[in-house]
Amino acid sequence: MSEALSPLEQLIRAEVRAQRPRLMIATAAAIGVTCGAALLLGLSGWFIAAAALAGLAGPAVAHAFNYMIPSALIRLLAIVRTGSRYVERVAGHEAALQGLGRLRPRLYARLAEGRGAVKTLAAGEASSRLIEDVDAIQTRFIRLSAPWALGAGLLVSVAMAALPHIASAVALVVGAAALVLGSHWIAERWVRPAAGDRQAAQGQLKARLAELEAAVPELTAWSLEGWAAAEVARVADAADAAAITLSRRAGYLMSWAGAVTGLTLAGVVGLPLILSPVPPATPLIAVAALATAAGMEAALALVTALRDAGAARAATARLEPLMGEAETGRVDTPAGTALRLFPDLSIGSKFDQVHMVQ
Repeated sequence: MSEALSPLEQLIRAEVRAQRPRLMIATAAAIGVTCGAALLLGLSGWFIAAAALAGLAGPAVAHAFNYMIPSALIRLLAIVRTGSRYVERVAGHEAALQGLGRLRPRLYARLAEGRGAVKTLAAGEASSRLIEDVDAIQTRFIRLSAPWALGAGLLVSVAMAALPHIASAVALVVGAAALVLGSHWIAERWVRPAAGDRQAAQGQLKARLAELEAAVPELTAWSLEGWAAAEVARVADAADAAAITLSRRAGYLMSWAGAVTGLTLAGVVGLPLILSPVPPATPLIAVAALATAAGMEAALALVTALRDAGAARAATARLEPLMGEAETGRVDTPAGTALRLFPDLSIGSKFDQVHMVQ
């Protein structure tokens, strides 16, 4: 039996299905980015090394060396990579914005009703959930192309790394696997809890600011401004500490990625020199080295997606109580370029202090 989905999860999955054409375009463009980057780096490494050797061999060899075709291919791959990156960003973010455009009106409506779990929310906490948590969910749209891009880029990189020796390709596969698996463990063990703590601390800070702002006349009458400032400083220090902890643990993740990339590069370059009876040609070694850099860069994209996934899951958990019961109908947004969610000024004023604390 399949597990019942929450109303928020149902809405997100419905929007993912609705935005599937754009997401497919973004995925195809992401594959073009990773493959183009791998081919560009590999060909550039071969071209630089081969041209240098041709120059050292003497004027006759230098004049006979074909510079035109490799340089033209390098320019073509650079254009493909740049164009693919542009299409990926536009299509992916458009899909995310279209999907989130249907989520925010639903949350605003739930806050305006003021029933259920919404009653317990302060203005600052409501602001945090409406803005930061909803923004965190957009990674579920944008990062959907990461696994496909990783696979395509790594496949091209492995093929080029195998040119000097098959051991180079094996080293690249092992290094990429260690990078992804180790980064996933670090993200789940350290980064994800820290991301949740930071989101909670930011919400508490905004809630405390909204409470004290609403009580400004009373605080002034009783000469409690100093206490209020100390209270804000206390909550702000807690939020800063949570942000520092998150940055430090994210640094652990990037340090692991850098160490694994360096060891993998050493193995890709060193193994052919050790295992081959005849040292491979220098241009092929350059191809393998730069292809390894491209392959590990593609793996880093998945590492970033894993890091963002923790914040997205935490945000989803905080938003679920606001969604209420699942609705059978589709949540439609008003037509036009502007959304008039609260035409009644009495309702709209309820959210003024929510935006004042941004």
